[in-house]
Amino acid sequence: MGSSFIYEAKYDQDVIRSLKVGLEDGVACDVILTYKDKDGNTLGVYKDETYVENRAIKYPFNIKEIAESLKINEEDVDHLIAAVDIDHDGEIAKGEECKLKILPSKNCQITVDFLNELIGNSNNWFMGKGSKNIVYQQEYSRYTNIHNFDKHKFIEILKQKMKEYNIDKSCYHIAHFLSQVIHESAHFDTTLEYGNGYNYEPGIHSNAIKNGNIDKGDGSKYRGRGLLQLTWKNNYKAYSKARNIDFVSNPEAIGNNMYNAIDVSCWYWRNRGAIYKKYGAKGDINILIDNDKYNVRLITLAVNGGNNGLEDRKNIFMKILKKWRLQ
Repeated sequence: MGSSFIYEAKYDQDVIRSLKVGLEDGVACDVILTYKDKDGNTLGVYKDETYVENRAIKYPFNIKEIAESLKINEEDVDHLIAAVDIDHDGEIAKGEECKLKILPSKNCQITVDFLNELIGNSNNWFMGKGSKNIVYQQEYSRYTNIHNFDKHKFIEILKQKMKEYNIDKSCYHIAHFLSQVIHESAHFDTTLEYGNGYNYEPGIHSNAIKNGNIDKGDGSKYRGRGLLQLTWKNNYKAYSKARNIDFVSNPEAIGNNMYNAIDVSCWYWRNRGAIYKKYGAKGDINILIDNDKYNVRLITLAVNGGNNGLEDRKNIFMKILKKWRLQ
């Protein structure tokens, strides 16, 4: 009898949620997933027995985990072919009507060209050209290790840290993280807040003392640094404790070292987000995305404490979804 026609698939980036098929309810069948490289060569085949319910197979298939179980290098995968075999003979009928091309998670890859397109700039990154503020220019001029930072090295560190902090758990998590760090860094122009920090001074900002800024000058000393612009003395203290490095005495070390600038942003993402009660997040922005993966406003609130630059963040996020075919 061969394979049955699959006419619709519902899937997130790594998980096939359901396959609608031209079969009656209750029919037992095998789902066959064939991993192919760009030349059409078979890298591995996965088969599992299931049954049809409401003219669909609703058993979730995590295509990334299956690839790992088959010892397939994900970088080699170009596409999958899904088929349903109702006579359990392992044969897949020829013809496109029995096949469905499903793109795996390698499509949420981060490259220099991809980031250049997102930020709208193919020139040098992190040059600090977006602000003429004298205080800003004086400090950022000392960030020589950051200016024109090697783009490929930047992506290497970024991927390493996203993996370490489990921010790469899905393409939606990566998309949110990228849209936020791109906006907060002024589209990869700076690792230091453009302003002079005066607005964070005690007596000027209503939450200054609450956030540890108790002495005159703390506003400037603990203004935003890193890709996500870590702000407030209490956050510098917490990050110092997490890394066992004294960034309180040397806050510039967060902004003038790209490893630190990226690491602190990932650390903040998992530990210090501004939303604690909703979904039981307790400062972990990943949890917000787990529960509401399209809500840029919510993620912006967790990062920024408000809605500053919301439209830019939304635009970047939607560009990523479109580019990665997540819509």
